[in-house]
Amino acid sequence: DELCAIFHWLGQCRLVHRLDQFQYPPGAWKEYRVPDLFAVFEVAGTRVPVLIEVKVSAQNTLSWKPDYLAGLQRYAQLVNVPLLIAWKHRSFWTLFEPRHLNWLPRT
Repeated sequence: DELCAIFHWLGQCRLVHRLDQFQYPPGAWKEYRVPDLFAVFEVAGTRVPVLIEVKVSAQNTLSWKPDYLAGLQRYAQLVNVPLLIAWKHRSFWTLFEPRHLNWLPRT
């Protein structure tokens, strides 16, 4: 809710929608991970849809298994919408592309 309020306050967000984590058929979660949010921002008159995975941590790093991130990326590719990561570290929010998570081991 805090992140959605920030998006609204910044004035460029036209829609934020929480995505349901229920997936069908059974076992689809093994291949696809549904991100937390779908948002549409308006930049210079162009609407830009994005998927957003939200994480909150007081630690200095995010710790994910490679298959978790891969599942999020496969979902984004499936629906042809870019994926972003929203990370609240202590009290500061950042929003970035997953390619900046280069410290994750590759499989």
